Amino acid sequence: MRTKFQRKTLKVGNFDSESDVVISMRIGMLSKFGAPDGLCIRTGAVLKGLANNNNEVHALTQSKFVEDLPEERIHRFRRSN
Repeated sequence: MRTKFQRKTLKVGNFDSESDVVISMRIGMLSKFGAPDGLCIRTGAVLKGLANNNNEVHALTQSKFVEDLPEERIHRFRRSN
């Protein structure tokens, strides 16, 4: 059985309107991206979901290709021997 998850919002302060204020997170993901294996597919889906929910997501990776993120949020590093 599959359940549907709802995003909870955090209400801050006293507001006159019924609108909710959503506080986003700053998230850093250290992983490989872009390969057709299970890890990369799942990591890419998580990254896309977090970015679509107005979170500030940064990718720390050795991969050449990272989808769904602007280039300024992709931080590449080289492996040292």
